[in-house]
Amino acid sequence: MNGMKLFAVAALGVALSGCHMAASTVSGLFAPDEEGLQKLVAREYGVQPSDVTVTDREIDGHTVYFKANIKGKARNCYITSSVGTNSAPLCAEPGKPISSGGNALTDRVRNR
Repeated sequence: MNGMKLFAVAALGVALSGCHMAASTVSGLFAPDEEGLQKLVAREYGVQPSDVTVTDREIDGHTVYFKANIKGKARNCYITSSVGTNSAPLCAEPGKPISSGGNALTDRVRNR
């Protein structure tokens, strides 16, 4: 009986550790591709999707980092993505912070 309890606890531990990996993989699967990012940026900046070029898309957990060229102006951007939901894109000129407060996300985007 004790062996069965030990097995159940071990199996539960393995299952729970797999949930984190699965959630991260699923968020990457549902993150928008370049065309999806292009549409999000266009909507946020009030331009046509054809006025936006997206490159260097990189997924890190629930955050998608990318570079956007909006009507000839270079921007470093990111969004947060979850299953079926994306934040509005946040962008800044290269070398400038995205928000007034520094944090890990703005520092990473600024230094790309």
